[in-house]
Amino acid sequence: MSTEPLATTTAAPAAAASERGLLIAMLVMVLLGVGAMFFIS
Repeated sequence: MSTEPLATTTAAPAAAASERGLLIAMLVMVLLGVGAMFFIS
């Protein structure tokens, strides 16, 4: 995980990775919310 962007391909892979990261984060938040509701009830 380097902070320096690659000179050849920057836009497409970075956008795909960020979108995948956002989807994974949203899925994790939903799973945590459902788990918390199950634990509370």
